[in-house]
Amino acid sequence: MLKYYSSIDVFSESLNAEEIENILNIKYDEKREIGQPRTKKTTLKFTENVWILKSKTDPNLPLEHHIENLLERIGPNIKNFSHLGDNCEVQCSCIIEGEEEDGTPEIGFPSSLIQKLSLLNASIDVDLYI
Repeated sequence: MLKYYSSIDVFSESLNAEEIENILNIKYDEKREIGQPRTKKTTLKFTENVWILKSKTDPNLPLEHHIENLLERIGPNIKNFSHLGDNCEVQCSCIIEGEEEDGTPEIGFPSSLIQKLSLLNASIDVDLYI
């Protein structure tokens, strides 16, 4: 069965997660720090600080629902993303996990979601683990 996950990630070389949190007025769910190992199995390290807001939606629901959940969590603070300036890169990260027998997942986003993501100045990254 396919599983779907999404997050809004803010990357910065100059601001840490707490500073990003203060600008956005949104508490992060997770953070990464410069120099922190990417995984336990690699020597690669983060070269940027990362503020992460994760979807709280059921993994069985499609990506659209996850992105809607993230936008609801951001709510009226969406305007604060414009205060991040050039020090940060915003990304909507989407992950689809499954087995080969699950078939090809549908990947599509309604224009209304893309329009709202544009208010964050966010790129969209989709990773498939099938």
